[in-house]
Amino acid sequence: MQSRYCRSILLMIQQHELGSKRHNCLNELTMQSRLMTDDENKNGKKSDWFRLNLTGPVKNFSGTLCQLTYITTLVIKNNNLERLPAELGNLVNLVNLDASCNRLHSLPSTIGDLTELRALILNDNKIVDLPSEIGRLLNLRHFNLNDNPLSAEVSSMYGDGSDSNIRRMIRYYMDYFYLYNVHGSPPPRQWRRLAEPNKDGFAFTLMCYNLLSPNYATPVMYPYCPSWALNWDYRRRAILDEIRIYHANIICLQELRTDQFEEVFKPELQKLNYDAVFLPKSRRRTMELKESKKVDGCAIFWQTNKFEKLHEFHHEFMLSCTSMCENPTPIMLNRVMARDNVAVGVIFETKSSFDGTGGRQFCVTTGHIHWDPEHSDVKVIQTILWTAELWAYIDRFLKTSRNAAKQLSPTLSRSVPLSSKIPVPGPFSPAANMPVILCGDLNSLPESGVVEFLTSGSLSLTHSDFLNYGHKYMFKDWKLLEKWATDGNTLRHRFAFNRAYRESEGMCLTNFTYDFKGMIDYVLYTRQHFRLLGSLDQIYELWFQEKKILGCPHVHIPSDHFALLVELELMPTNLPTTSYVNPPRNQCTVETDTFGEDMNVNISNSSDNNDHSYSDKQDRLLPSNGFFP
Repeated sequence: MQSRYCRSILLMIQQHELGSKRHNCLNELTMQSRLMTDDENKNGKKSDWFRLNLTGPVKNFSGTLCQLTYITTLVIKNNNLERLPAELGNLVNLVNLDASCNRLHSLPSTIGDLTELRALILNDNKIVDLPSEIGRLLNLRHFNLNDNPLSAEVSSMYGDGSDSNIRRMIRYYMDYFYLYNVHGSPPPRQWRRLAEPNKDGFAFTLMCYNLLSPNYATPVMYPYCPSWALNWDYRRRAILDEIRIYHANIICLQELRTDQFEEVFKPELQKLNYDAVFLPKSRRRTMELKESKKVDGCAIFWQTNKFEKLHEFHHEFMLSCTSMCENPTPIMLNRVMARDNVAVGVIFETKSSFDGTGGRQFCVTTGHIHWDPEHSDVKVIQTILWTAELWAYIDRFLKTSRNAAKQLSPTLSRSVPLSSKIPVPGPFSPAANMPVILCGDLNSLPESGVVEFLTSGSLSLTHSDFLNYGHKYMFKDWKLLEKWATDGNTLRHRFAFNRAYRESEGMCLTNFTYDFKGMIDYVLYTRQHFRLLGSLDQIYELWFQEKKILGCPHVHIPSDHFALLVELELMPTNLPTTSYVNPPRNQCTVETDTFGEDMNVNISNSSDNNDHSYSDKQDRLLPSNGFFP
């Protein structure tokens, strides 16, 4: 039964901007309030509280009050409180807590659940030590412990209570907390069986993983991760262990630093019969050799007993602007050329020693698209550059003899106008017959223009992600874009991509931090060439909630991204050499100048064969090549 006292504080208080004093107490506010009427109570009307102020002097702070989880400011100063209830941790929206001038001897460990807390005022109490859970208060900016009988250790860290001292103290307690309160490792990620392999198909596994370069893994960016778990040596060991466990046939990595590729990852994975290609970001071109070794980039590793590399190619989007356009527009120069993102690709041929299905060619490309949400147009442009160059690379390779192809440069020529060196691939380019896998960190949500362009095959120039710059990029002047690709108000490409990890397929998010949680990493494959046989589910979200994990990296998770792992089957026969527009899911639209009705039938059949439905019994089977230990 709710007491009269508790009911009497169910007030509707108008919100006012909250001010605070740096090291004393929270400012008093003038508050207008009234009791809710019985009708409002019966109708379930929510109170508009944001602040609770208790004075008395009060000797006991009831845990019942901690049911008011919506309040953001709690002022309980100038009382006779000797303890705070464990239920205090329920006030998860609390931003300011003033418990100064009481008789508190300690704080409950649940104080660590108040991760939104910015001001914690505890002066004039009897506090000696602090719980290690204080280290979870990553947003804490104002912390007053003056006039407390602090232990020598706490007093030394607190010092004069300056901002720098507070940050060091929080970091110290965080490191200590996770060192002695490490939760059990997450439950194993479950394998999701989506289809059974065909007798004549070629099944293989592919991993896509953004490693979080040590260049970006700073305490400022990831304040919720203890220093020792953020350290690259610690994370690198965990990453390599994860790679060894999954033992994918092809591994695509982003944010791998040059020195780490050369000194660690390549030699370590060579022991497991992997070879590799690597492309660092374009900024290394302006650096001294020593500094350039710290630049991160993209890499592809493959098992040499299963695949032979026929050719590799490089995409440097900064340089693509000048090769694609003889006279880049100012917006292209100022917005796109300022970003040095890259992608790298390899054309493989399967070896006959692997299950008797050798001699099949396919392409894998992985990249890292610009991160900034305020530059969504740059993300779209980089993706357009990627697909246009990719089509041209494949076209050039397939029109060259096998021996001559080995001498091809991994980049398109930039010494002469592109159109005079490499012809624009036509609608009947042999590139249409090349199986392609495109994967990486696209830094784009599923509803973004980047993902829409890749999966639907087209994008309107008026799409919101262009930020009203669509027509200013002058796509009709781009050297590698066919007239067909830029007709009207829409941009198009000729790949027909399906997406692994589509809706409700075991992966709702690939990036998990304190400030952002979402899907931004992808594996796409040409639907007429591949079938998706299985994929690795994400770590159960419930585990993160139960363990109160604020974000990644974490003690048990070495990156802020999760590795994607899929099993694909290269289907035994390819479609006729032709081209097509990427049709909507489960529907094929015919482009009359590129292909006929027979193509429509083939693509539809391919889509039917790639049915992702599965039963509960199939849900947790191992991949067909049994790569898990």
